[in-house]
Amino acid sequence: MTIWPPTLTRPVQPTSAAAPATAPAAQPPAPAAQPAQESAQSARPVATATGRTVHHGRMTDTLTHDQHTAPEGAVAPAAQPAAPTAQGAAPTAQGAPESAPPPLRKGGRGVGPWGAGEGAVAPAAQPPAPTAQGAGVAAPETSAATPAGAVADAGAGSAVATASQSRMGGRLARAADRGTLWVTLVGLPLVGVIGFASSFKELKAFAGRAGFGGLDWTFPIGLDIGILVFLAADLALAKRGISATWLRVTAYLMTALTVVLNGTGADVTLTVAGVRQALAADPLGALAHGVMPVLFVLGVDVARSVLRRAAGVKGHDAIPLHRWLLAPLATPRLYRAMRLAGITSYAEMLAQRHELEGYRVWLAQKHGTAKFRRLRKVASDEELLPFTMEREGYTVREALALPDLWAAQERQMQEEKGRRAEAERRAAEEAEAVAEAERAERDAATKIKKLRAEARVQAAEAQIGAETGTAVATAEAEAERARAAVELARGEAEQARTRAERLAAIDAQIEETEEQAARKAKAAAALERAAEEERRAVAAKREAEAEAGRLLAERRAREEEEACAARAAHQAEADRVEAQRLALEAAELARRVAVAEAAAQTAEEYAGLAPRARRERAVARMLLAAHPEHAGAATLTAEMIDERRVPLETIAGRWGYSQTVAGEYRQKAKQLLVEGYRGAAEEGLPV
Repeated sequence: MTIWPPTLTRPVQPTSAAAPATAPAAQPPAPAAQPAQESAQSARPVATATGRTVHHGRMTDTLTHDQHTAPEGAVAPAAQPAAPTAQGAAPTAQGAPESAPPPLRKGGRGVGPWGAGEGAVAPAAQPPAPTAQGAGVAAPETSAATPAGAVADAGAGSAVATASQSRMGGRLARAADRGTLWVTLVGLPLVGVIGFASSFKELKAFAGRAGFGGLDWTFPIGLDIGILVFLAADLALAKRGISATWLRVTAYLMTALTVVLNGTGADVTLTVAGVRQALAADPLGALAHGVMPVLFVLGVDVARSVLRRAAGVKGHDAIPLHRWLLAPLATPRLYRAMRLAGITSYAEMLAQRHELEGYRVWLAQKHGTAKFRRLRKVASDEELLPFTMEREGYTVREALALPDLWAAQERQMQEEKGRRAEAERRAAEEAEAVAEAERAERDAATKIKKLRAEARVQAAEAQIGAETGTAVATAEAEAERARAAVELARGEAEQARTRAERLAAIDAQIEETEEQAARKAKAAAALERAAEEERRAVAAKREAEAEAGRLLAERRAREEEEACAARAAHQAEADRVEAQRLALEAAELARRVAVAEAAAQTAEEYAGLAPRARRERAVARMLLAAHPEHAGAATLTAEMIDERRVPLETIAGRWGYSQTVAGEYRQKAKQLLVEGYRGAAEEGLPV
């Protein structure tokens, strides 16, 4: 990669403001600084852009925008001959009070590219540094033994004077700005009014000759007002940062028409030859008529530029007039390059050209050729990029950085491509995993369906086998009977055939004639009929067997249904009888409970028990009725009595007490049962 600008090899020169040129007393005297003239004679800087110089065939020095090339023997700026350093000179500012350096005065000369300018003062608090041998910068024209306090006082006084002058200059500048503004605001409309008034007569005469008639006065007024309106509209849009070139061009064309009509006269023929003839006849008159409108248009254009700058709209810088005059052939190319590259700053374009020229010189010296055509052959494509990309507005640094930029973009694209490929691979793996899982799920579902179908088939086969086992046995018995019938029919047919054969033999023996042959034929027919009857008998037997099997199966199914219905009816009847029995028992139990309750209440009333005691005994009877399995038991324990069989809600609902009181009643009733209370039997009443 080409490095631009090249590495600087010249040592940094100390400035008088940063390192005073006085040596400490403890060190030996330093030799005198080399005159700057020798440095200037040994170096021939070539003008380049910012940060680039050529030092006698080597790019070792640095120039700024305001520095230019110098021939051999030229003295470097701001480098004065240095006086020899006095041996044993005392250090500067020893024991001097510390004080801050004076501020830089506005508009004063600062540190130049080769050393400190006039008026630079070294800080008093810093120790002096020895003067380097061969330094190209000398100390300012002040004595090495000058006290720091005196220099500081002089700098402070100079700063006060400079501040006073700056305030005075600022007031004068503001007054000048206001005066210029008022002159512009008053003079520009005045110039326009004068120009329009002077052209009114000629334009009116031209309108009358052109056929306007009584309205000939409207032509100059309309033309002048149109120029004003278009220029005012362009100014208003420029103030808002909007560019409307056609408004300005239209105003310019109308102004040019006004100038031509005023300069050539009202009776001119509007042709190229007519206008040329009129201008040749009175060129000074034409110039005098065109001065005022042109001045007004120029003033409006200046106001437009001011408004655009105030609105923050940066336009194209104008190329200075002296460049058009001094370089009439190169300046149009520069203007064209600015417009094509979109560079609006003339200084930026000039700096780019300077930088490119410096790069060309450096590249030529690098390859040892001064001809640009030869340079294009020996230099690499990367080194020639600044010349190739010049028309696109690239600087030397930007053009040389393009390969790295392209390589970085290519790496970025490769990385992005790799990331996309990795993402696609992962997506494909995930899709394959999902597909594999789906296939496994489908296979499992299919296998489950097959197993379920096989289970249903096996269940159906078992059910059908169970249902048809008896029918098969019956059908086999019927088939056996049918086979016996077939055998009987076959025996009868065999007997018939035997008789027929005997008859045929007898007939054959009786006569051997055609009549015997006829009888044989009849016998054969009889045999055939017997065989047919046998076949029919077999078929009938088979049909009978099938019909017998079907009837047997139907009969057995019907019998099974009747048996199931009978069993269901018997079970229903048994359930009904059991329900009736349970209902009777429940009714009897309820009656006995009611009788016992009534008897108990009567006994309690006879015994004179308190209401709470009667209610506790009533709850005890409810518990006793809820335990029919313990009826008649002589002894009851607490474990035998399940008090939950009589809910608290039942007790509370009967007497209207809370569940707490109902719980107390139930607990007391349980205790009574454990103690031996048995209801009505205890009071000697019938249960």
